[in-house]
Amino acid sequence: AEPRWKVRRAECLYHAGEFEAAVADYDAAALDPEALSLGEYARFGDAALRTGDPAKAEAAFTALSRLAKEPIARVELLRGMAALKQGEAERARGILLRANARWPRDAALTDALRLAAAMHYGNSGVVTA
Repeated sequence: AEPRWKVRRAECLYHAGEFEAAVADYDAAALDPEALSLGEYARFGDAALRTGDPAKAEAAFTALSRLAKEPIARVELLRGMAALKQGEAERARGILLRANARWPRDAALTDALRLAAAMHYGNSGVVTA
């Protein structure tokens, strides 16, 4: 019962714009992998990005990806971007290559893959946005 209580509080904090507190409660609740829904993992990842914690965001988006019955293009994009924000261009490139192979006409994935490739091969600086 306690993980669900933490999720409920995290949801309230998230919607109130209290992202750091929300991340702490989502993180505590996520110790039980079945405690969060797809939407809750998405908000967890978003809150982590908003607080400048791309590693935690990537973990939340990866958990969401594993929980989903089918891959979701935007989740894979977010996973790749979170890896880029950590300076992990090679990992980001791998995530985005697999996603781009599955959704070759997705312009956002293609653009992110170009950025990851440029960073991987040393043609770009640190991602700031």
